[in-house]
Amino acid sequence: RLYRESDSKKVKEAVIEAHIISDEAGDLIGILESESDPDLQADIIHALGVMDAAEDLEKLYPTLQGKRAKIAALEAFAIAGDTATLKKVLETEQDESLRRTAIHGIAMADDGDAAEVLVDIYANAVSAEEKRMVLDSLVMLDDGEELALEVVRSEEDEDLRAQAIRTLGVLEATEELAMLYGSLDVIDLRKAALEAMMIADDEDGLMKIIESESDPDLRAAAIHALAVNGGNKTADYLLSLYPKGSPDEKQAVIQSMLIMDHTEGLVALLDIEKDPAREREILQMLTVMDSEEADEILFKA
Repeated sequence: RLYRESDSKKVKEAVIEAHIISDEAGDLIGILESESDPDLQADIIHALGVMDAAEDLEKLYPTLQGKRAKIAALEAFAIAGDTATLKKVLETEQDESLRRTAIHGIAMADDGDAAEVLVDIYANAVSAEEKRMVLDSLVMLDDGEELALEVVRSEEDEDLRAQAIRTLGVLEATEELAMLYGSLDVIDLRKAALEAMMIADDEDGLMKIIESESDPDLRAAAIHALAVNGGNKTADYLLSLYPKGSPDEKQAVIQSMLIMDHTEGLVALLDIEKDPAREREILQMLTVMDSEEADEILFKA
């Protein structure tokens, strides 16, 4: 009664919260039927999810008007851990944004069968975009690595394979990436794996690839990836590579010192380098360094 008689949004929000505490889902459903404010509708629907009113939500979903209310319901299914209903929605729902919300909701619910359900959704996806939705959702799962690896191994679309590889990086699946790298026969996919190792901050894995990779372009890419999260240890390692590096690798090392904002490393390279063109490049990089050591070297030059 208080809810219907009040004109205050804050009072209505407080009533919704009170229903959550008292666990009275039936009353909330009655309120929802007469509520026209989209914000309050979403609050009520989310409250039903918090109260695990999955059966009530399932009955409500087909009757909801407006995309916002339906999105709120899908989010509520996820809050309630109702993966089965989210999967059922995907069997009939055509709206792409609603399908995306349902897919993400399955991952968020993570009720134990989420990974298996997502595997099935991926296999029966209606478009590449929907497959991307599934891959996006994997970051919410503790066991998303298995599906990501399966995509890399069996998917024909290289963009999707690359996305799956980067997903492994977000999941910090460093062992899986290390084993996967050697089996990738497409250079762009190997570069995606290097990017994934960078995302996972896998310094040791990148160093191992630099030591074993024969392709100079990939070695240079691995050097750049290593520099993104690198510190003094990385700088020392790159300095050790420099004397015997190919021209591309030397260029990558020089650029990496700039990425790391490592003045000492650039100064050390200046002492090693004898090529006038590279010396000039290193000096140019030192000009953008905000350090007394760089200023002193430039003054002497």
